[in-house]
Amino acid sequence: MLKNKKVLLFYTSFLILYVMSVNSGLCADDIVRHIPESAPSELHSAIFKFLKVMGGVALSSVIIFSGLWIYNKFFVKSGVAESAEEHNTLATPKNVDSAIAFFIKRNKM
Repeated sequence: MLKNKKVLLFYTSFLILYVMSVNSGLCADDIVRHIPESAPSELHSAIFKFLKVMGGVALSSVIIFSGLWIYNKFFVKSGVAESAEEHNTLATPKNVDSAIAFFIKRNKM
């Protein structure tokens, strides 16, 4: 008896879902006609918003890059770049004294 109720409930729920679906043809015609028309406009709107945001990201990147370039060009001393080249040597110290001197120069102690 319980098994028959479960089977009957399954078939009833399947029949209700089928009747409520759009493909069965029991929905109103205006609902079926408006579904495909609304999707492209929403997609177009989403693509336009995405491109607008990416344009803002590109514009802000250019502004930040140019601001940092101007700052480095006019406000950073050129002596800093020359001293950095001096510290980037690949020569290995030959004894303990030169290693200590290199360590102190490198760490600005």
